[in-house]
Amino acid sequence: MIKIIEATRKFAYEEFKKYYPNDLEFSFLQNEYGIQLAKSLNADTKIVEIGCFLMDIKIGQAVQEKRISEHVKMSSDATKEFLKQFKMEEEIKEKIINCVEAHHKQVPFICKEAEICANSDGYKFLYPRGVLLYHKMLVKRDLSFDEVLNQLIKKMDDKWALLTLNETREDVKESYKTFKKMFEEARK
Repeated sequence: MIKIIEATRKFAYEEFKKYYPNDLEFSFLQNEYGIQLAKSLNADTKIVEIGCFLMDIKIGQAVQEKRISEHVKMSSDATKEFLKQFKMEEEIKEKIINCVEAHHKQVPFICKEAEICANSDGYKFLYPRGVLLYHKMLVKRDLSFDEVLNQLIKKMDDKWALLTLNETREDVKESYKTFKKMFEEARK
């Protein structure tokens, strides 16, 4: 499994470097939290790590092609293709694919690891470092001040609504409230 993780890390790094060369830190914020959460919930950290790397593997391409609503399917297709090169149990492969396909709760979680990946994706947009790195990305898109604020608030609300684990909600609750209040005040 170590070789699969190394190959996944390399694949993700190369993919994100194509589209977000100056935002690699933001691209991988969910990984550390996902592993930490997996350990605390006695889940398979390796599946979570792979899932976190792959769940948005095609988001950069989807943004560039103005197909953002298709990024989960694009990431799922890329994940299935990528995993073909490895010998692994079908159950593990299905869990990894579910981590990708369920990270926006568009399909049900079939395993604890998929729920952890989804929550770590939400966490990324709700804790201080993630909020500020996302702000930095939005500013680079040459959006107006109000557009940046609106996108920050929308993304935070969307991600808050997707959190299913009490642990994650508790971890980011104060940050979410503080940033939301600050951004709402800035809009006035």
